[in-house]
Amino acid sequence: MAVSTGISDELICSICLDLFNTPILLPCAHTFCKQCLINVSERSTLRRQQSSQGGGSEEKLPPTIFCPNCRLEVKLGLEGINGLPRNTSLANIILSVKESRPAETLLCEVCDNDPARVASKICADCSLTYCLSCFRQLHPMRGTLKYHVIKDPGRSAMPVSRCLSPVFDSKSSRLTPAKDSYGTDTESGDESGTYANQDKVESIRRQIKNKKKELNNAMKTVQNLLKTVEEETEERMREVRSICSHINECVGEREAALLTILSQQRHESVKQCLSLSSEVKAQTLTLELLEDKVNDVLSVNALQPGSDVINDITSLQEKVAAIQSRALTMKAKLIPRQPKFGEVEVTKYVATLDFVRENKLTSPVFTEFHHRPVTGGPALVELKWKAIKNANKIILSARTKDAKGLDISTSVELPGSMTSYVMALPWGDTEYHMTLEASTDDVLLKYPMIGRNLRTLPYIHCFKARFNPATCHKKIAVLSGRDEIVHRKCKMANLNNACQITTSFQRLDTLEGAMADECLPLLPHIYWETILYFHVFGKLGDSKLLCDVGVCKHGSENDSALLCDNTKACCAYLVRRSNKIALEFWNGFNRETLPRSIPVLDLDQETEKTVKLGFYFDAMKRLFAIVSPGNNAILCQIHMKYTGVIPLCGLYCFDQVFGMIKFTEPQKLPNVLCKLIKGNTV
Repeated sequence: MAVSTGISDELICSICLDLFNTPILLPCAHTFCKQCLINVSERSTLRRQQSSQGGGSEEKLPPTIFCPNCRLEVKLGLEGINGLPRNTSLANIILSVKESRPAETLLCEVCDNDPARVASKICADCSLTYCLSCFRQLHPMRGTLKYHVIKDPGRSAMPVSRCLSPVFDSKSSRLTPAKDSYGTDTESGDESGTYANQDKVESIRRQIKNKKKELNNAMKTVQNLLKTVEEETEERMREVRSICSHINECVGEREAALLTILSQQRHESVKQCLSLSSEVKAQTLTLELLEDKVNDVLSVNALQPGSDVINDITSLQEKVAAIQSRALTMKAKLIPRQPKFGEVEVTKYVATLDFVRENKLTSPVFTEFHHRPVTGGPALVELKWKAIKNANKIILSARTKDAKGLDISTSVELPGSMTSYVMALPWGDTEYHMTLEASTDDVLLKYPMIGRNLRTLPYIHCFKARFNPATCHKKIAVLSGRDEIVHRKCKMANLNNACQITTSFQRLDTLEGAMADECLPLLPHIYWETILYFHVFGKLGDSKLLCDVGVCKHGSENDSALLCDNTKACCAYLVRRSNKIALEFWNGFNRETLPRSIPVLDLDQETEKTVKLGFYFDAMKRLFAIVSPGNNAILCQIHMKYTGVIPLCGLYCFDQVFGMIKFTEPQKLPNVLCKLIKGNTV
């Protein structure tokens, strides 16, 4: 039996907007949930206590509440709300309505699943139903959301009437879903309450709901696109598997044919060998008989001296000459042997496959993209590809889009014999689509166009660091090229081509090291590389420092005897940890050793090592980073406090370790610089 809307409204508590739960009847004939009245009573008591603490009367008054609908004052006894009568008739009506009304299955209104999951929560404030997963993600019970009225769909099968104009509670600083004057200051006598721009709030709520729908539609579009991509990928993979299966079948057929030919050739060769072997055995037997005859002639000559044996000897000579042993050897050498399959023969066999003839395989293949270091002008990219057979012309193109979305292309025509080319592209962080198309004189032979994406690097200043012999420590020798230093006290150091020692007031006195002849320029992207070579030949103690290299604020080079102890320096240093040599990093501005430690050598297995480090400095962002050019990895990055810095390094333990530090010009820019330039260093 259906329940009319008017009766349904009478079964709804005007405070919680839900079916009455343990309805309590007030003397004014209004009914409310027991828990709702308890909450009202607690707020009334709390307000009276706050009023008394603010200078009001401290006289103890009996507990009272105001009816949320008619504002009638209801005095409570010692039992409080429990002393008020229960509306038994209304409770029975609600129970019968729940039993007679069929259960409805509510679906989540914000779920991305199709179909949506069954709702497990209803928010009276948001006017939305949530499944458990969406409720945890989109409606966490914290902040302003913790004041929302949350209901269980199973508790109430009745339609819920929501207040169209929520009331703003100035003490809780939130909108409450109460009807009439619940949650306002009317409990203290103010009948008007405090209302905040309800129209704007409702407008914002509608906008949020519309945005959610738009986001849901966008998510569905992305999911459909993902499904399409997966289906297309699976289709391409099936095509590749089919082609590979066809290739395997063709190779199997060719294998069977080749094995058959080889088996036939082996049969013929074995047959010839057996025939030749029989002939050799026959002539060997003839020789044995002749040898017996010679022995007989010799014995007769011994018994009858002077007898005529000339005729017998002549006959033997003729028979021996008839045996052609050399001819047999030549026949053996003429027996055909199976040749080895070299690369040329295999290529020849593969080229004869029907599949290869019918489907011309792609020959052009990009092998390397090489970013050339630049100190000005455009970005230089060296492209390499495999040699293209019979190609008479190659067209190399680079395409991109400008800020307006218009295509920009650069093309160059090259001879077909070329396998590499250095292309100059406008410098900047730009993504290009490189294509290579080869053509031949044969109209029937056409190579497909291949492509690959690359991203150019902005202008990078490759700093050519050089050591200054006049400013290095007196124990440090700068070699003639001014790009390499060693320790003068080390017995393994070769000082034949070292620069002469000079006197200068700018010489390093405390730090046993050397610094560059100039500070780093104030440019956005600076890069240089350093090679560290060390050979341990003595007993090296634990935590012993070998060398360090980095940058320091200009004018603070002598603040410490160690670069990795200077409060105005940032560097990498080699140190012994246990039985290993580790690469560690120092941030002098924070006076801390960074937690990263990289083992570079195990002293149980080897005693010498070469380590190559790259250094990046952005004077505009004051970013200093140490990278590994070989691994394309960022080892550490530090935000500097100064822009005027100078490269500096130090050598130690000269009596146990031979060390060499060398500034080297970059030959290839590591791709990890793209992350540093764009700031994507997470």
